[in-house]
Amino acid sequence: MDSRWAVAIRDPGDAELGPGSHFCRRERRVSSFGLGIMTAITLRFGESKVTTSHHLLAGLAAWAAVAVISPAAAVTIEFNYDFDNDGFFFEERRDLLQVAGDYVGNRLTDSLTAIESGGGNTFKPKFLDPIATNGSRQLDARSIPEETLIIYTGGRALPSQVAGTGGPGGFDASWTSQEWRDNAFNRGQAGDTGFPSTSTDVGPWGGSIWFGTGLN
Repeated sequence: MDSRWAVAIRDPGDAELGPGSHFCRRERRVSSFGLGIMTAITLRFGESKVTTSHHLLAGLAAWAAVAVISPAAAVTIEFNYDFDNDGFFFEERRDLLQVAGDYVGNRLTDSLTAIESGGGNTFKPKFLDPIATNGSRQLDARSIPEETLIIYTGGRALPSQVAGTGGPGGFDASWTSQEWRDNAFNRGQAGDTGFPSTSTDVGPWGGSIWFGTGLN
């Protein structure tokens, strides 16, 4: 992903660098096209907020619908609703959000490798909680499919006139080989070193996004 679109961002959780085995990234670079479904909605990164308040999802879907979309997405943007406990994203809203996600995915030409947990290698995603204020979540070890970005999605109360916000994810990991470690950090993007000061590219696994439940 082109680092020209990248900015520094703070990941949830504490920076933790152990003796060669454990690491939680505290700061990453996130592409405005690479995680465009978040940045197109949030307009700014991390814990920044959108002040556009009217029919956000419908407007975003309309914007995507007028674009020329290629037959198959280079990267699949997968929205996960496991934490949408109050059902903010009913079927119509999910469909609208997916239209926008498909539009962004079709614009990506990167090849993102899979991250496989198992055999002594563990990858535990960490991200800003989409339903709890100032919270974060860390998941059990899991794998990330190739050519896929996973966005954990939900709705909760936000300040007046704030439509939504979100941010990229971090992770905790342990590994048995340098090759596995490097792949977890960069997903095949050789220019992503895991640190903004030295990276020229990005290879994220995904993140989270949420919308204000008080808005139409």
